[in-house]
Amino acid sequence: MDIQFIIDTLRAVKLELYRHRLAAVIIFMVVTAGVLTLGYITPKSYTAQAVLYADQSNILQPLLQGKAELTQLDRINEARELMQSRSFLEQVALDNGLIRGGETDAVQNGKISDLRKQVGIRVSNRNFLELSYTSGSPNESFQVLSTVLNRFIERTLRKKRSESQGAFEFIDSQVKTYQRQLEEAEQRLKEFKSGIRMVLRAVCSAELKTSSWRSSKPNPKCSLPVGSLTMSSQCVASLSTPASLPQSAG
Repeated sequence: MDIQFIIDTLRAVKLELYRHRLAAVIIFMVVTAGVLTLGYITPKSYTAQAVLYADQSNILQPLLQGKAELTQLDRINEARELMQSRSFLEQVALDNGLIRGGETDAVQNGKISDLRKQVGIRVSNRNFLELSYTSGSPNESFQVLSTVLNRFIERTLRKKRSESQGAFEFIDSQVKTYQRQLEEAEQRLKEFKSGIRMVLRAVCSAELKTSSWRSSKPNPKCSLPVGSLTMSSQCVASLSTPASLPQSAG
């Protein structure tokens, strides 16, 4: 567009405003008064805001890391569902006097529905949740949002305690399981050692009987081998002193 044309247009507008300056002033005053009047009669609204951090960690994660796969919890959706639930909003409404408890179900449902619309929930980041509440009173906005936060923290702490108790019971059950397995292993080891001793005694007893039978023969030229005598001596020593048997490692 030609710059000279723009300059000529601005000059023409300035000239017309100067020629009709009285009408221009009146129009400006009327528009200004209308805007001020609209701002005065429009209901004022006050908004309170807060930010929550959702911890995604699990209480068992440090204990089971690298040993078992843990389910990833979506704390953001859990928090949103909790604060949008009827029981939660009903408690907030009762705490702030929005409902008294004696209203009909239709009235209570309407109040709770309005409260649900006024409480804004927005995910600002992966682990952050922005809360807001808008009303015509600054005190009401502050009190209602404070109640929402307090009730949310109260329920979250109660849930954390429940998770801690569940984690304790899980760890206790695992400890008892390992203890029982250890006791069973020790019992099997004892039974194995006892069986080994019985086998050794049976072998030694058979060897002694064989040696005795050979020695009782009338043939004077027959003599026991040196190995048999050595084994018989060891068996006699073993049977007479069971405690001297070699102990198994373990």
